[in-house]
Amino acid sequence: MKAVYIPVDNTEIYCRISGEGKPLILLHGNGEDSSIFEDQIEAFSQKYQVIAIDTRGHGRSEHGQYPLSFTRLALDIVEVMDYFNVRKAAIVGFSDGGNIALYVALKYPEYVQSLIIVGANLETDGMKKLPVFQVKLAYKMTKLLGNVSRYFNQRKQIIDLMLKQLQLTPEQLQTIQAPVLVVAGDNDMIEEEHTKLIAASLPNSQLKIIPDADHFLIMKKPDLFNRLVFSFLEDVYP
Repeated sequence: MKAVYIPVDNTEIYCRISGEGKPLILLHGNGEDSSIFEDQIEAFSQKYQVIAIDTRGHGRSEHGQYPLSFTRLALDIVEVMDYFNVRKAAIVGFSDGGNIALYVALKYPEYVQSLIIVGANLETDGMKKLPVFQVKLAYKMTKLLGNVSRYFNQRKQIIDLMLKQLQLTPEQLQTIQAPVLVVAGDNDMIEEEHTKLIAASLPNSQLKIIPDADHFLIMKKPDLFNRLVFSFLEDVYP
């Protein structure tokens, strides 16, 4: 495995690359970094060239001078792909990473071979009431502290991705032609009906609701999740 810092828009995006073969990009969730994918990197790099990215403002990637938005994060992914001369890839996105993957597919469809999105949502109200309350509370606290702290101002922007920046519609999803595997736990923080709406809105999708699993199923049930991904990619990304 090698790690590189890629210059993007006057900042640097941190990536880890492992394995050989067709490219497979891994995108983590809000407030996390690519380390959540340790089990996936080990498994997927046996067949694919895995590119695990710390998204802007997360992990070892710099925040940059501009406010965070899903549009900016999607462009970062495309610029990372350009850096590696990757013209098309399969993308695994967990939580906010799944949301970023959808933005990439909408704005840069020529870069997307297929998607696996896990615990994704189209808008804040796709989450259950308790997580929404927790996100709003965290936003208020970081907004207050952000007036006197650069660190908390950046944290506020990260939380704001879940609160105000996410604005996708089922009608937009209907334009995505790439095959998509939609995954969620049956005890996910995303409403199950919302996950089903996402799958139903995508023209070429498969839906898997995992029993006895919550939002963090990729870490808690890695073997099961990895088998699902391998099986899906064998059909659409041989």
